[in-house]
Amino acid sequence: MHLVAGTSMVTLAQSRLYEEFGARCGLRAIPLQEQLSSTEVMYWHPGHTTDPAHIWLRGKLREVAASL
Repeated sequence: MHLVAGTSMVTLAQSRLYEEFGARCGLRAIPLQEQLSSTEVMYWHPGHTTDPAHIWLRGKLREVAASL
C-alpha cells in the first residue's frame, strides 16, 4: 500500500490488510461491485529448485493449499 500512496495508481487488498495500513497511508477503500476469484501461484529462482529447505517449504505450502 505504501507503493501506491500519493500516486494515481490503484491496488486490490484484503480488507484486513487495508484496515491495518490503508488509512495510515492516506488511501481510501472502494468496495468492489462483484466478487473476484484468484489463483495463487509460486515463483522462485531456478537456483532454488533443488535446495532441500526450499523443497520442504514448497511442499508445506502445497499441503496447506490442498487443505483449504
